[in-house]
Amino acid sequence: MWPKLVVIFLILINNVHATETEKLICSFIHSFAAVKRVKPLPKIDKFKHCSVSCLLSLKCDAEEVYYFGLLKELADALGTGTPDEKDIEANKIGIQLVLDGIALDDNECLKRCDEVDWTQL
Repeated sequence: MWPKLVVIFLILINNVHATETEKLICSFIHSFAAVKRVKPLPKIDKFKHCSVSCLLSLKCDAEEVYYFGLLKELADALGTGTPDEKDIEANKIGIQLVLDGIALDDNECLKRCDEVDWTQL
């Protein structure tokens, strides 16, 4: 999946201005570590989207992390996974945890995303 995602990512950022591209690169670079930390956890998919977005938001601009999540869903729609609009909502929750000062570190991201009632999404 990652090679396809890398190609799609590079195609999509090809037409983006340099400063915007630099911002997207922050999320892209840090996404590998975030996914590596979250993926093995025995949790539902929405928790994972929330957690990865939260972890990325600790290191990168929140707006950029949001757009990076959108790119991930677009890549899923193009064949790398299963697209789900609720994944975008889960991403927004993770980002908001950082913006609101609720999650201040990696462990709090995981804890707070685990506290969300994902059946209500």
